[in-house]
Amino acid sequence: TPGHLDVLLREIGQTPASEPTDPVACLHRLAERIRRRGLIIIISDFLLPSTSETDAVRRVDAMANQWDSVLKHFRHEGHDVTAFSVQHPDETEFAFEGPVEFAGLEGEQSMLVDTNAIAHLYRKQFSDYMALLERSCRTERVDFHRLITSDPLDVALAACLDKRRRIR
Repeated sequence: TPGHLDVLLREIGQTPASEPTDPVACLHRLAERIRRRGLIIIISDFLLPSTSETDAVRRVDAMANQWDSVLKHFRHEGHDVTAFSVQHPDETEFAFEGPVEFAGLEGEQSMLVDTNAIAHLYRKQFSDYMALLERSCRTERVDFHRLITSDPLDVALAACLDKRRRIR
């Protein structure tokens, strides 16, 4: 019911993450457990906890490959998959100026960054990553939609549903 959903969402919003999550492993387990074919909707920022990989290009490729394996798993099981990639404008635009301290949201340490020095690289890597993710979704016949948190949700969802209706 809407009341239960409100309580659940409020509780989730007030509970800080204390350690990194592993959505890829969780979704693989879910793909194994769902017996009947159905519609799987993944709502995520599609960002994964930092790996030990120091090379940015290999790190982007590794993240994209992990998500690709999840999408393939669900599709192999016969599911229809829709993915909503949700980002805050700060993640897509990276319009920061000067030194900024970024707080780790899932147990990572905070990090002081000279944003002027890395802004161009960040934007390129983020754009490349989203392109890899979109290509993976196209290849696996997964509906992929990007949602920006500053956009009205009803307008964004209506556009997604309209796209899905036209494709089917």
